[in-house]
Order: sequence, then C-alpha cells, then structure tokens
Amino acid sequence: MRYLLLLIQLISLQSFAQYFPESGPVFDDSSVPTIDIYINPTYLDQILASGNESSTTEYPANFVFTSGGKTESVANVGFRLRGNTSRYSQKKSFKVSFNSFENQKFHELEKLNLNGEHNDPSICRSTIFWKLAAWNHIPGSRINHVNLYINGQYKGVYVNVEHIDEEFVELRFGNKDGNLYKCTYPADLKYINSNPNSYKLTQSSTRVYELQTNTEADDYSDLAQLIHVLAFNSGDKLRKQLEPIFNVRAFLKYYAFEVLTGHWDGYAINKNNFYLYHNTATGQFEFIPYDGDNTFGIDWFNEDWAKRDIHNWEQDDRPLVNKILAVPEYRSLFNFYVRYMLEHHFNPTFLNPILTNLENTLAEFIPDDPYYPLDYGYDLSDFHTSFSNPVGNHVKYGIKGYISTRFTRANSQLRTDPIAPMINQVTYNSPVSGQLIGISAVIEDEDDELYPWIIYEKISGKPDSMPMYNDGLHADGSDNDTLYAGFIPTNGFEGDFKFYIQVTDASGKTSRNPFSDYYTLKVKKPADSFYINEVMADNENDTVDSHQKHEDWLELFNYNPSRYSTAFLFLSDDETNLQKWALPELQVEPFSYLHFWCDEDEEEGENHTNFKLNNRGETIFLSYFDGDSSAILDVFPYTFISEDKTAGRYPNGIGPIQRLAQSSPEASNVPMQSASQPDQDGKLIVSPNPFDAFTLIQWENANSETLTIQVFNSEGRLLLEQSSNSSEWIWDGKTQSGILLKNGIYIIKVFGSKTYQAKVLKMSLN
Repeated sequence: MRYLLLLIQLISLQSFAQYFPESGPVFDDSSVPTIDIYINPTYLDQILASGNESSTTEYPANFVFTSGGKTESVANVGFRLRGNTSRYSQKKSFKVSFNSFENQKFHELEKLNLNGEHNDPSICRSTIFWKLAAWNHIPGSRINHVNLYINGQYKGVYVNVEHIDEEFVELRFGNKDGNLYKCTYPADLKYINSNPNSYKLTQSSTRVYELQTNTEADDYSDLAQLIHVLAFNSGDKLRKQLEPIFNVRAFLKYYAFEVLTGHWDGYAINKNNFYLYHNTATGQFEFIPYDGDNTFGIDWFNEDWAKRDIHNWEQDDRPLVNKILAVPEYRSLFNFYVRYMLEHHFNPTFLNPILTNLENTLAEFIPDDPYYPLDYGYDLSDFHTSFSNPVGNHVKYGIKGYISTRFTRANSQLRTDPIAPMINQVTYNSPVSGQLIGISAVIEDEDDELYPWIIYEKISGKPDSMPMYNDGLHADGSDNDTLYAGFIPTNGFEGDFKFYIQVTDASGKTSRNPFSDYYTLKVKKPADSFYINEVMADNENDTVDSHQKHEDWLELFNYNPSRYSTAFLFLSDDETNLQKWALPELQVEPFSYLHFWCDEDEEEGENHTNFKLNNRGETIFLSYFDGDSSAILDVFPYTFISEDKTAGRYPNGIGPIQRLAQSSPEASNVPMQSASQPDQDGKLIVSPNPFDAFTLIQWENANSETLTIQVFNSEGRLLLEQSSNSSEWIWDGKTQSGILLKNGIYIIKVFGSKTYQAKVLKMSLN
C-alpha cells in the first residue's frame, strides 16, 4: 500500500569511498596538447612587467586547446601569473580561470595551472609525482605536458596541473559543501588556543589556513577541533577522538608517499603546500597534497633526501605526524604503505620505462623552448642527463638515480612488524524495508586469510553478525581482491540500524571500523517494488535514441512477480518539484525494464523526459501522486559518473547503488568484475543476485535450441531439471517438487551447444 508522504526529505547514498577520476580530454597524456592564449599585448606587458611579480590581477584573454586533431576554445577567460618563487623566474607560471568574467567551465573545470617547472631540468618531477599519487589512490591533481603559445609565440613545454578547488573535491569525494582550507607556510597545525578565530593568522598578508569555500560563514571551528584533538590526546584516546574527524589511514598512505618521493616542501618538513577538506559525507578531514616539483632529489638545504631515514623524516613540531606516528598501530600502517609502494610502484623496474618514455616524448620540444635555458643555462644535454645523473646546483640526483637510491635505503630502513587488518572506504546504502543493506569495505593486510564480519544491531535489538565476502559473487569486485562486501536482509525492519566492521587475520590480530562507536543508517518504510535501476549521465558514445542522438538516460526495474502499472508515477531531479515529469501509462512485465531518455526533448516521444542528468551527481526521485495521496517510491542519489559509464543498483532493484562495469540498458546490471558476468563458454546473467523470491537467468540462444537447465546445491546434489528453448528463465528458489529452499549458494547450469554456469545466492528477506 502506498503511504501518504508527510515530509519530503533528501535521502543520500552514504558512499565513503574516494573516487579517482579519469584523465579526460584536458589531461590526456597520450600526446602533448597545445594551449594558445590570445591576450591584448598591453595586458600581457602588465602581467610580465618588472615589479608586478606578486600581482594577482586577472586580465581577459581567449583560450584555445588543441589535442588529437581537435580544437576547442573558450572566450573571455582570466589570465595571470601564479606560483611563489616562479613569479621571479624567467620562465613564468600562469593560471587560467574560465569563470572569472563569465559563468563558464571547460570540461567541468573552472581553472587550470600552467607551470613552467623552471627548477627542474627534466620537466618531469611534478608529472611523475602526481602519477604516483594516482596509482596509489592518493587524492591529487591530474597532470600532463602541454606546449604553450601566447599570441602565437612559443613559450615552451609546460605542465598542465589540475587546480584544487570545490570542483576538485567534488570529483574525489562526491560533495563540495565542506570547508576546504589551503595551507601554506607556516601551517604546522600547532595548537594556539580554543578560539577558532585564532587560526585565521596571516603570513605575508595571506591566511596560513586560507578558507577556499564557505567564505561568507568564515567558520574555523572544525579546523580548531582537529588541532585541539591532536594537541590533547595520545594513544588509544587519540584514535578514538581523531578517527571520526580525520581520515588517518589515507593520511598515512600519503605520508609514505611524501617520504619516498622526497617531498620536503610539504607539511612534515616545510609546513607548507597542502589542503584540508572537511568531507561532509564522512565528517572526516581529508589531506590533499599539492606542488610536487621539489621532489626526487631537488634540494636547497644541502640535505640528502634519498638517504634520509624514513622513520625520522618529519620535524619535531609537526603534531599531525608526531602524534599519529607515536601510536604503534599507526606506525605499523605507515611501514605497510611504504612496503606496498616499494613493491608495486616506487621502484626502478616500474618507473624507469615510464620515465624513459617521458624523456623521449619531450626531447623533440626542448630545443625550441625559448625559456628553458634562461634561468639555469640548461640545454638539451642537461635535459637528457637529468633523468639519470645530477645536473649540479640544486639538482643533486637524476630522477632515476634518486629512485634507485631511495628504493634501496627505504627497504633497508623498513620495520616488518605484523599489522592488524586495515579497513578503509566503508560504503553502505540507505534502503527501504524489503531491500538489502549492502555494506562494503577495502580491507588490506599482509595475510591473505582474513575473517571479516559485519557486527550489526537494530536499535533496541540484539547484536547479530554477517560475514563479508571476497568471492566475486557479492558485488565485491573480483575474486581475491581487496574489496569485501556483505548483504543484510532487513526482514521487514524499519528504523535506525547500526553496525561496525570487524576483521581478524590469520595471525590473530583484529581491527574494527569505526575504532569506537558505530555507523548508523536509516531503513525507510517500504513502498512498491518498482525502482530506479541504472543511470547514464554523460552519454557520448553509448546507446543512441530513435533520432540517432547520444542522450543521457535512466532505467526503471519492476522487482515484482506480476505486472506493474505506471499510472500516476513521476520522475524528477528536483526534490521541491516531485511531479516534474509524468511517466506514460504502461504495464510493465515482471522483472522487466523501462528506459527513458533524459534530454529535455519531450517532443521527440513519450520516452523523453523534460529534464537532463548532471554527470557531476544529483538525486533522482520516483514518486506517486494521484491528486490525493502521494509517496516517494524510490530515491537514486549518485555522485560523479564519467563519460559512457553508468551507476546502478546491484542486485537489480534491491541492491545498493554502485558504479557498474558496463552500461546495460534494459538488461541486468553488471557490477565491477563480478562473478555474475558471462563465463568463458557463453553469457549467463543472473539478476538479482543475491535474490529473495525470484531471480532472472538469461543467456544467449540465437538459434532457439532446446536447452537443459539444472540447479544444484553447494554439495553438488541435483535439485531441479527442466528444458527450455528460450533465452531466459525465472527461478523461484524451489526444487523440482516445489519445496522452498533455504538460504545459501546454488549452482545453475544451462546445457546445449554451449555450457553455461553461474553461482547464485538465495537470501530470504522474510
């Protein structure tokens, strides 16, 4: 029965995992794009005039981007100098601001940084720094090399670095409404007093902790709380107080990265060059590095950064490092991350071929770069030398030489104490009663044998537990990766539901997340079993509509064993206007789909909506309204979806929302590397999986041959056998004689000219 909606609330997916966006056209490094800036010569003279080095005045210009034979332009952008010491160099660095004079973006970006890298004869340290960050899932800027022209004159090889702003954090964390602080010298995070306004201190007329978002509120209380917790807690008390407000494990991974790359111009040495973002999805601060040019052996202090002890890297008055590493468990995690990076990415075997390719790619442009030799007299010979050997002055190592030395020294300095399992990136949904609660986490440990459990409690109920799986069957990625997941049936429960994840490894070490307390989610009152199932919000090359246009789309799914009427149903992307677009009145068959184009082109047919989708993320509502009663039937929140990718529920209809391996309009959703994908003989798709009352099995049967379908239990006993010349079959979870089977894993086989097989999990919701 549909229920009267008394209060409409936006219900968001609680996805705490970070997202690491693809390079996209702006940061594609398969070639070296060209950027042309066209600006009034008088304005350019003002920008470059002696005495104006510290100016932040922006001047209007036109921006042209050419890559892969495609040219795009943006008129009336802001153009100015950027950087610190580079402002006084011969080879200047510049900032392009697309939104300074017009409300516009370039491929969803508001700004770009064009850095001259005048200190680095290889022009590659920043590039490899940020690529290493991406490979190790550290939130950092995307980057590539470009050739820069201003008013038709070649200015040389630059690095194009993604600007860190609200767009940046939204792409990584799915939100941008939290406080984003840019932290520059002397940002040591030391306690001053309990007054949040005390942390608005300035250096050279700029705030040391400069708030970039929510500037009108100008509220520093969250930063003051973080600093207070660091100052007045230690040991387990620090863990209990700090973990809810700071992503400690992500920071330790970053810190291992800082130590290995020799990033002395960051927090731990120079109390400089980092951002803190208060992620509103988690309540935790995220640590974001920037400015990675003084790395890989660049030195201004007569220090051998390649040989510096990894356990004595930081200065003594850096509480974010000093206090965290004083906790034995955290110090063990730091060693784990150092060892992981040395084994996987930070080693000569992995990096040297990449650096050689960069050297070969850029070598053709260096002789024509008019500014390359001006600051330090570098020439093409120095460029090639700088990859393997010192060049002199502040360049104490070639990049490859630094990596080799650092790799050897860091390995010799590692401590190999066993660690307790690390539980990160916890994700869960907010289901309605009748749907499954899906919970996943990335779990890392030295041991391959892990025993993860979800310990849960319905408020005022008894504690219970459910194992987490890493078998490719439970929307947990591929078999034996680091992603674990479990599903908990709601069994008609409505209300608050709390849980934590506990993991024990083979050595007996145990961890839980959160370290204390619980995660809490809301199980909502059920409506009808008709759901928003899949969304594509940036269709460039995928499915076309009847007018041969690539339009965004969404799909609905009928999770009912009977027909479903769409009378009085509405779709909307606006919580204040739930009746934005009325669905055509249709009868939807059991376990089937409806597909709608979200293109604001209603005149093109009844399956075209009057709203578009936003690939940056929004919330879609499916609701009922008959003129009297109203109800929200389903809510589908999603964050950034990249080009030609989709987000959807897995299992179909009842599962949590996640990014999918491929688009599947009007077909079963395919999770990332799921074991429910086609096997080696032919397609066998099972959805939903896990299932409650019914599951749909589909396969290829182009010739309509007669096939044999068999169902076995996990011990190999045959439970059901029947013939079919179709390409799909709905199983009700019963044996040949009609006995309803218990919850568990079952094997479905389909025999014909090809053999098909898949595992399914029956999990009753009643």
